[in-house]
Amino acid sequence: LNSNESMLFQSEFRVTVVSATGQPMILPYPDGPTEGLDNEEQSIALLYHREHTFAVGHGCSANWSSHTSGHERVSSVSAESFPTVEVPSTTPDIRREDGTLIDVPMAPLAGLIPNDDGMNAVEEVISRYESWIADRRSEIRELPVQHRPAAEHHMDECQRSARRMRDGIAYLQSNPRARRAFQLANHAMLLQQSRSRRTTRQIAYDKQSKRLSFDESHPPLYPVGRSAAWRPFQIAFLLTSLGSTADGDHSERETVELIWFPTGGGKTEAYLGLAAFSMFLRRLIDPEDTGTHVLMRYTLRLLTAQQFQRASALTCAMEYVRGQYPKELGDQELSIGIWLGGESTPNTRKQALASLKELKSDPVYSRNQFILTRCPWCGAQMGPARFGTDVPKSIPRVAGYETREDTVALRCPDRECHFYDGLPVYVVDEDIYAVRPTLVIGTVDKFAMLAWRPQARSLFGIDDHGKQVSSPPSLIVQDELHLISGPLGSMVGLYETVIEELCTDRRGEPAIPPKIISSTATIRRYADQIRALYARTDVALFPPPGLHSGDSFFATHAR
Repeated sequence: LNSNESMLFQSEFRVTVVSATGQPMILPYPDGPTEGLDNEEQSIALLYHREHTFAVGHGCSANWSSHTSGHERVSSVSAESFPTVEVPSTTPDIRREDGTLIDVPMAPLAGLIPNDDGMNAVEEVISRYESWIADRRSEIRELPVQHRPAAEHHMDECQRSARRMRDGIAYLQSNPRARRAFQLANHAMLLQQSRSRRTTRQIAYDKQSKRLSFDESHPPLYPVGRSAAWRPFQIAFLLTSLGSTADGDHSERETVELIWFPTGGGKTEAYLGLAAFSMFLRRLIDPEDTGTHVLMRYTLRLLTAQQFQRASALTCAMEYVRGQYPKELGDQELSIGIWLGGESTPNTRKQALASLKELKSDPVYSRNQFILTRCPWCGAQMGPARFGTDVPKSIPRVAGYETREDTVALRCPDRECHFYDGLPVYVVDEDIYAVRPTLVIGTVDKFAMLAWRPQARSLFGIDDHGKQVSSPPSLIVQDELHLISGPLGSMVGLYETVIEELCTDRRGEPAIPPKIISSTATIRRYADQIRALYARTDVALFPPPGLHSGDSFFATHAR
């Protein structure tokens, strides 16, 4: 016979074992010894000690019937050629006993609500976390003996996080300048969050006024019915890390903060809030100390472009706030630049002008290298606009990108927008070197250009003569840390040595290294990876895990 004819495909067999009374009789595989496991493996064994394995497949996968209420026996096991499993959804929501949601409104923290500084809401989050830690500690004695050392370690890490939150509040109370930066950061985050929109205000041609209009009116500064708030883990992370971010002499300055949270949980908002605090604080300390302050890096260009829109919205909010307090924050704009390869954005002003010319001549099929497709502040459409045939040829077919001197500048096309005269957003490499945006966002591979582009020294506060004329960047944010592995991780690790040196402020004693923030949704051996990348040995994972995978207080399984 043909060999294929003697084979069975997608076959299945099932074994059922029940007692005379119908009770399930199949026990789980016994747990292996924990003596030879490293700390992380012991941690994982603890977190999943409630999840039993009842069958192992050989040349296939295995499945079993639902657990009993005690999770200790099943009635049947089966072979599966195409296994499926429902991965539990994780929620950042924390609810009180009456079912109401716990959050921390931004308006009081921003100083916008009379007689309310917002700290009562913060105190509730921390107090509940401390109570949760105490309850989990009391449960450790009920765990199997082999899991208790890992459980004690987890609770120690949770206690460290709670202590750092308390330290963050104390730092704000003892440092008026930091407290003011915290208020301004909350104000900017409130504006960014309350004005964020899912849809673009589409551009159109108004025949009556003979000018461009939009299908929706310009949004108000504070839309009615929209209240901005921190999720508990976001404000908690901000409190744990703001002291070491603000103070170069802080004992945890070289601690790498790692936000570990599922995709969609709000990691980006958490580190953007910290970045806003850091940028405002630098201006409050010295309004003339301009230049790049935050380096934000991603691993994928598409992901970078998506996050650039969100970071641009925050930058516009910060620039609006700066305009309200020029005596405190200086006259120089707060800005953002995107630093990518020539396939994504123009590297030179000459390329930018040529790209805009091509886009105007063929808006439908030409490649748009200017990234922003809508105003980060009001949502007005930017870029190629499609009109009917009855629209005068004098009406520009590309909105929001314009030739200004020898480069291409971005501005909102809506006359009612605060940024109609120009957005604090830069996408051309040569403009970025000249302007030195407050926040520079790019991919990790772009930093290899440091060896080939001497102009990039300006991003680190160094002039053409090699003199340090302003503070170097003091905050580095690395998103999707788990992707920096293998050959890419080796190459990035080599450059990190140079980047850390360029970001270290040596104008005084002692030298001040940059603060490093990273985030991920999934990672293994993170301490080893961070040591290999940054040569730093202290990592603060946030939120620290609890006693099982479905509950770290700040993240729980959504049931």
